[in-house]
Amino acid sequence: MTGIGDLNGNPADVFTGFNTFTNSNEYFTHVEVGITSNKDYMLLDNIHVSYWHRDASVAQATPEGWGLVFSATKYIQEKYLPFLRVAYTDNSGSLMQFAASGGIGYQPKPGSHLFGLGLNWSQPNQDTYGCALVHENQYIAELFSRIQLSQRIAITPNL
Repeated sequence: MTGIGDLNGNPADVFTGFNTFTNSNEYFTHVEVGITSNKDYMLLDNIHVSYWHRDASVAQATPEGWGLVFSATKYIQEKYLPFLRVAYTDNSGSLMQFAASGGIGYQPKPGSHLFGLGLNWSQPNQDTYGCALVHENQYIAELFSRIQLSQRIAITPNL
């Protein structure tokens, strides 16, 4: 998958986007490569790597930057859903420079409720916050429960 977007686009006024896309030349581009074991489990069983780049933006006063993202999810015995996400960002005004998340979900019956635990470590972006915060790592733990109300509607409370 690949794409390009206008950094100065305005979803409230899409026709102005034609002018900013062709005149300001400030873009967000991305390319992603991935694999899945089965089209029926495309969202539950996959590995993919993404690269993105954003131009500097005069209107947003943000610098140029790029990033890499690795994501893997494995659906095991139609009950367990371990996942891993790792990301790196170089500049671009992002909040975090490094981030790693992992966890596991448990689904007693396919298509039913899901219970899970996620853990995250991240490091603030030195270019955004300066050197003082670079060593102030952030740690997050989350317990969640996805309550499946219907095939396409779910509520996910978390702690």
